[in-house]
Amino acid sequence: MAYKLERGGALAAQVNKSEEPAEHVIAFCPELYHYTDTGGLKGIVESNSLWATYFGDLNDAQEVHALRVPLVDELGNRLDRVVREGRLRNPPRDSAVWKRDASKTLARIWGNALYRVVFTDDDSERTALCCVTSFCSLGGDRPYEREHGLLSQWRGYGRTGGFCLVFDTAALWRLFEQERSAFFYAFTDIREVFYSREHSKPIECFTELLNTSEAVIETALQGNRDFSVDKVLLPFVVSASAFKHQGFYEEREVRLVAMAGTQLAAQMERKAGRDAPPLKDVFKRSRDKRERRHISLFGRDFADLPIKRVIVGPARSQDNNVSLAQKIVGRKVPVSKSATPYIG
Repeated sequence: MAYKLERGGALAAQVNKSEEPAEHVIAFCPELYHYTDTGGLKGIVESNSLWATYFGDLNDAQEVHALRVPLVDELGNRLDRVVREGRLRNPPRDSAVWKRDASKTLARIWGNALYRVVFTDDDSERTALCCVTSFCSLGGDRPYEREHGLLSQWRGYGRTGGFCLVFDTAALWRLFEQERSAFFYAFTDIREVFYSREHSKPIECFTELLNTSEAVIETALQGNRDFSVDKVLLPFVVSASAFKHQGFYEEREVRLVAMAGTQLAAQMERKAGRDAPPLKDVFKRSRDKRERRHISLFGRDFADLPIKRVIVGPARSQDNNVSLAQKIVGRKVPVSKSATPYIG
């Protein structure tokens, strides 16, 4: 059984109409923490911008695919009933319901179809480049880490040390709203990452994805081809961009998700009689023998990035790093030293 999902317009129309408000993230994560090195600090401040990296080029290239296993497992369990009822209707022997392990097979086909449409690797078919800017968020139960940063993050910068920019979440979201209004995006979001840990409840968008997927597949198996999959796309995008392996839970990541529209999507908009906003430039850089793509958020035409303070990580030359950071950000932004005793 094959599913045909339309690219482009359906997703854009659905997500623009139904985006989840950012008030929850702002209320529970009033500050966001972004770790970087000297070059990153200098580049962020001088360009007044942040990079959003393409999902497939993150350090964990499979991160966007973290949803695949729970989606197939949970949806497969739900489809057991659908398959049983489908067999009672005595369909032709070549029907999907008669296949071995039909429930899991249908769930796997459906998941593959969603990924193929929304996160295709084929540049000629891509209507949006899904990019992300990541931050750590530290709740009220972690006063030391809020003041001095996470040791797990400082370890990545070794003896030379790193820097943590602390952003005002509400002000950063206001900038992001301006960004998405100025350029062509299929989807934008600010969201807490979900880590599937013991006793954790599924996030709402995942439950919605399971409900809508089950309904669409059941309708198709009943022989009714007059159905829409549009309502599935939003919960799928939100879920896929929010799932992450539980091993990273300490970071309590919050991410800005920016799915930048492509030339293909712009052409589709024009064919539909709509004007497409300006496209984002996609930049490429080489790092660790890998080519990585990113877009740049904000810039000199925007208000200043809402940097509340900078934490200088542990290093052999920490005092020098403090002076360097203060020179880069200016006297209006407080700079402090992390008291964490680690030198790589």
